Parts: sequence; structure tokens; C-alpha cells
Amino acid sequence: MKTTLKPNTLFTALLVALSFAVASCKKDKNAKEAEGIIMNTGTPAADGCGWLIQMNNVMYSPDNLPASFMQDSMQVKVTYNTLTTRFSCGMIAGNGFPQIHLTNIRKK
Repeated sequence: MKTTLKPNTLFTALLVALSFAVASCKKDKNAKEAEGIIMNTGTPAADGCGWLIQMNNVMYSPDNLPASFMQDSMQVKVTYNTLTTRFSCGMIAGNGFPQIHLTNIRKK
């Protein structure tokens, strides 16, 4: 026995799939995009500051840098949100670096 879909059923399924695709593409209005360089400043246990990203002559501390991007001097493009926290470390423990949360990162 052959099963066929009615045109209305097929149209409804297509409309639902398209709605999910559009909903998943929403952009975060507060997200920023920039090019940067990954910097290994040494382990915080030895007065380093860990992995930082330099963007527009400012150093940022990402709270979620993937291990696959922990390569010194790697050039990247990132989408991120700024956080209200600062990462204090090493010799600059007083003020620290502004922290960011990465929403997307890729090699440049």
C-alpha cells in the first residue's frame, strides 16, 4: 500500500521547518564582532594571566575559550558579549582584564 502526503500536510510541515530555521538564526543584539590574536601569557599559578585575546589594542579574558583555540599568536574572528566582571591575575591583580563570553570564534 502506497502512502502519499496531502498537499496541506506537506505545506504545513515545510512551514514549521522554516519557522524553526528562522527562529534559530536570531542574532544577539548586544553581541560584538572583532578580529583578534590569542595570547598565552602563562599559567595564573605562576603569576601569568592564562589565555587572553587582544582586540583593538585591548586585552580581554574570555571565560569560555575552546581548547582547540589555545594556540599562541593565532589570529581569530570572534563574536562576543562583554561581561561586567574583570579577571585579576599576575602582576596586574588590582585592576585586571575585562572579561568576555564568546558566542562564536573561528580562525582568520
